Amino acid sequence: MGIGARFNLKSAQNRFSFSGLSDCHILHFMYIFKPVNQLQQHLAQLRTAGHRIGFVPTMGALHKGHLTLLSTALESCDQVVCSIFVNPTQFNDASDLDRYPRPIERDIAQLEAVGCSVLFLPPVAEVYPDGWAPPTIDLGGLDHTM
Repeated sequence: MGIGARFNLKSAQNRFSFSGLSDCHILHFMYIFKPVNQLQQHLAQLRTAGHRIGFVPTMGALHKGHLTLLSTALESCDQVVCSIFVNPTQFNDASDLDRYPRPIERDIAQLEAVGCSVLFLPPVAEVYPDGWAPPTIDLGGLDHTM
């Protein structure tokens, strides 16, 4: 998926009334990016236009704490980017990674509800391209089970 906008038509129909301007509301939409270069282009345009941009990194499975961070960022920024990236390097056991919840449709709905303007949803290959290997760090045995 490249540059795109997610838009809830039913919600829009419920919020718009054409009887007068006082009945109109701004329709919220959210851009969803997977390639980092397209996100960077979008953010460059926002910065050029003078927007203050906030960033809330997550691993998804959003909860009240995430939503509070997003709401706080929205109070002081013009645009807020949320990333959802389940980072495989944060899991020692592959089965934990496999079991990690990924309720993306629910997460997107929650982001839209709080007014998040941009979602960065990169695949693993976008963050860790082919040939990338994590650095090796010698912890002097501290990383072994006692």
